[in-house]
Formats: sequence, structure tokens, C-alpha cells
Amino acid sequence: MAVGDFFAKFIFTICGFGGSLCCMVFSIWGVIMLGLLGVFFYIEAVALIEDIPPLQAGADNAANITMSYQKAGIGCFIGAGLYVGTFFLSLSFFIFDRVKPKIM
Repeated sequence: MAVGDFFAKFIFTICGFGGSLCCMVFSIWGVIMLGLLGVFFYIEAVALIEDIPPLQAGADNAANITMSYQKAGIGCFIGAGLYVGTFFLSLSFFIFDRVKPKIM
């Protein structure tokens, strides 16, 4: 058995058909949820005021609130990007599991 065949068997057997499908569904949900949440933070939705970090003392409140909203929005976009990566990883596991009988 070649090293590449062993590596492929080991890596792609970590997550089977059901597990990869579940991870893909959660990844899609995470991208949608965090993407929308990031947009709402970016447009400074008033309903999310309780979710931004506390204000710093002695700073301009309007600028500080805007900066806090933007930081939270960027964090949500980064999280959505990580979910996109998880989706493609799960998709590769899903595809490999579907074609596994043909390869091995």
C-alpha cells in the first residue's frame, strides 16, 4: 500500500456520510447566521447595542460605539469565513465518501 493511499484512507474516514452531511448543514446555517449578524452589526442595528463591548471611559461615545459595532461585525464575518472553510472540508469528505467504493 502506498503512503498516499494510507493517507487518503486515514484522513477521509474521519467523517462519514452522515457526519459530513451534518457538518455541511451546520456550516451553511453558520454562514447565513453570522453573515446576517455581521451585516446588522455593520449597519449599527440598535437591537444589538447590548452585544457590543462596554464603552471606554473618557472617549467620544459616538465614535466608540461605531468602532465597537465594526469590530463585532468584522468578528462575525471572520466566523462566517471559517464556516465556509468548514463547509468545503465537509463537502470534500462527503464527495469522497460517495466515490469511495470506486476508488478503493
